[in-house]
Amino acid sequence: MNPPLSASSADIVDGVHYPSSDGLPVAETAVHVLQAFRAMALLRHPFRDQADVYVIANIFWYFEKGNPKKCRSPDVMFVRGVDGAKERRSFRSWDEPADPSAIFEMTSKETAKEDVGPKKDEYERLGVREYFLFDALGEYLDTPLTGFRLQLGKYEPIAPGFDGRLRSLELGLWIVPEHHNLRYFDARTNEELLDLPDMADRVDDLQKEVEQLNRWANLAERQVGIEKERADAEKLRADTEKQRADDAERRTAELIAELTKLRANSPTPPSAE
Repeated sequence: MNPPLSASSADIVDGVHYPSSDGLPVAETAVHVLQAFRAMALLRHPFRDQADVYVIANIFWYFEKGNPKKCRSPDVMFVRGVDGAKERRSFRSWDEPADPSAIFEMTSKETAKEDVGPKKDEYERLGVREYFLFDALGEYLDTPLTGFRLQLGKYEPIAPGFDGRLRSLELGLWIVPEHHNLRYFDARTNEELLDLPDMADRVDDLQKEVEQLNRWANLAERQVGIEKERADAEKLRADTEKQRADDAERRTAELIAELTKLRANSPTPPSAE
């Protein structure tokens, strides 16, 4: 922990300074900072209607009152059981009814040893139920995504799925590493959580699909029209043939009747003697 550049009165509680910033960059590279804030935005979405869920990125978590050195600054932390709408400069455990239950760290060259060593040990001691590490560049961890779950007070590795995915019981999500990104899926519905660019792409795809379906519907409608015209023409032909047959049958009957009448009215020829 580096000393703060300046002290804000909002960071001083009972005469003790709990810095909300150390004056250092948020992350080592753009990849890491983007991953942290993307994760925060995506993880907030499924809990947007739950007032007691707080998801935040890169703020200090102080866990020992009166000792500002006892703190961490998780890249992303998930807290259930606190006021999710409350604005905080830092998260101080003694002012909150609950501590973080899931934490994400975006591992970099500068943080790798700390993430898998002292930081992991401290989160375990503090009772953080799930701890995830993501190596976006694939340079510092054995696998891009690593996770631990608290079992009887000790962290146990979370077994990965076929594609390296991990199940978060705290979040109710599948977390899937893909290139430099993490993808998040609802564990019940398997529906993916989308950020704004993904949503825009999905809208474009749906619009194209709708346009294609409309084209198919128009073709089908034209085909139905053609088939109807054919059916109408066939019916007209059949009706015409039937009318002709009926007319021929009627004319035949009339001719037979007329012939019968003529025979009946014709004189009987004289017999030969």
